[in-house]
Amino acid sequence: TLLAESHGFAHEVIDLLDDPEESVRRKACDVLRSLTGKEMAGAYASDHETRALLVARWRAWYKNEASSSGA
Repeated sequence: TLLAESHGFAHEVIDLLDDPEESVRRKACDVLRSLTGKEMAGAYASDHETRALLVARWRAWYKNEASSSGA
């Protein structure tokens, strides 16, 4: 799957969801949406707390997907 093929950099993209620059966060959301077909609520949040929750949700989702696919 595309997710399995992108395993090497997916964590880095997820980390970019908490970047101080809005343009970087938006691009990271776009990349994750392209890779996974998923969109999480709070994707373009400007406050750190909401972004931290978004990052945690993406990490949990990715960990579940990676363990399911054997990545």
